[in-house]
Amino acid sequence: MHEPLTENHKDSSRLSAVIHRRSGVRATASIIRLWYDGCEIISGGDFDPEEPIELEIGAMGKIRAHVAGTSNGVLSVRFDQECPI
Repeated sequence: MHEPLTENHKDSSRLSAVIHRRSGVRATASIIRLWYDGCEIISGGDFDPEEPIELEIGAMGKIRAHVAGTSNGVLSVRFDQECPI
């Protein structure tokens, strides 16, 4: 996984997504960086390290993942399998 971004995210390209938590709660999110093994997300919720989630990207379906860490409001997420996107 790459190091979290430190620059201002206001002007970066974003991909809309929904985070599905095990509790059934959903949170809207913006993906700011995407790799085959994970991504970086901006979301208003508080997430625990290693928390399991499912990430839904548009009409592409869901992928199982877990929160690898947080830094300055950015979630680092690692996919449980290689992303088919």
